[in-house]
Amino acid sequence: MAAPSPPHTYAVKPVYRLIVKASLGTFLLLGVGFIGVLWAGEGEGLPDDVGPYLVVAVGSGLFLGLAAASWRTLKRLFLSAVTVDEDGLWPADRAKDQALVPWEAVADVRQHPARHFLELLDERGDRLLRLEYQLEGFRDLRRRVLEHLRQTVSVDPPERFSRKPVYHVFQLGLAGGLVALGVYLLDHRVFLAFVPLGLGAILAWAYVRGLCGLTLDRDAMTLRHPFASQTVPYDTVDDVAMVERRGRGTVESVVRVTFTDGRKPLTLAGLGVDNTILYEKIRKMVT
Repeated sequence: MAAPSPPHTYAVKPVYRLIVKASLGTFLLLGVGFIGVLWAGEGEGLPDDVGPYLVVAVGSGLFLGLAAASWRTLKRLFLSAVTVDEDGLWPADRAKDQALVPWEAVADVRQHPARHFLELLDERGDRLLRLEYQLEGFRDLRRRVLEHLRQTVSVDPPERFSRKPVYHVFQLGLAGGLVALGVYLLDHRVFLAFVPLGLGAILAWAYVRGLCGLTLDRDAMTLRHPFASQTVPYDTVDDVAMVERRGRGTVESVVRVTFTDGRKPLTLAGLGVDNTILYEKIRKMVT
């Protein structure tokens, strides 16, 4: 019988701490430096008019607020290290017997792409532990979480996953609004009317072609579009993986499905279930 692996601690990468420290120092300097505006004019003493005071209030308030946010982030990063072993996970700054989260207690996960962390949840949906994306070796940590979570994830075909109604309202509203604006400008003989008309048409086409739902049956998955559907047999699936998709200030783990028949790889996210759970369900059906 193999000996249990020793505990391993995942800590935040030093470069992230350095970036946050540099941001904290920069914002503090800018916030304090704005106070010098009061003495920047000619002559001695404080100004009599209210303008400089408003500049100082807005400038100092903005940068000192950013400094406070950087300080909170820095404290969070210093306390975000996690230790993992065969029994479960716990914050590295606390004793195992006081803060252990057993693997069997983890029933679900929830991503926060904009805030760059992953939450581990119990059966009631309460948070057990937060895992920062900036942890060094986060992919390996996520893999270990998925391995244990896999035992609790079940599939009962057919299972349907769909985008929330707000997705359809936003997409159609934005496309329709741009087209309406273009028609209005065109009616007033404005040449730039073709810009919103073109953007609206592109958004409408992307919505029609986009994925709005997924059904997992016993032998195949069905990709549902607004006006059509497509059945994909599981035996044409080559691989199912979790990959990171980076946006403006966000990092999101999404499901990526590749195929053996030359079909374009499929990226799945935002279908009304956490992407990690969706990954496990598709993986179980494929394998």
